[in-house]
Amino acid sequence: MMIFGDRRKHQRIRYDGQVTIFKQSGDSETVTCENLSCGGLAFKSDTPFYCNEQIAIALPITNPTTAQDETVDLICNVTHIIELTYPEGHVRVGIEFHKPEKAKVKLIRKFIDYLFDQGYQKAC
Repeated sequence: MMIFGDRRKHQRIRYDGQVTIFKQSGDSETVTCENLSCGGLAFKSDTPFYCNEQIAIALPITNPTTAQDETVDLICNVTHIIELTYPEGHVRVGIEFHKPEKAKVKLIRKFIDYLFDQGYQKAC
């Protein structure tokens, strides 16, 4: 018997922070995250995306160690796209951080721990 479970490597947290997306075409858009993990994030958009498309993001976070606001710049790959029926024309986009530097992953992990301490909830 095969049991299906969550195959994610990283725990996700519900997070509604703003992220700026930069497409290779030069277009950019600011979106609201739905969830965040050390390996990627998900957001809703009305802009078309394609699986395996490479994008860049600017993820503003608060460094819990210094209490300073910082922006983490990352290259990402679009891993999945789900068309939404409401609001019409929107999609939910999942992205994976593409070979992030260890220091950036460590900073994101600290930020996620900080969010848990602030009462943010795990994402399903």
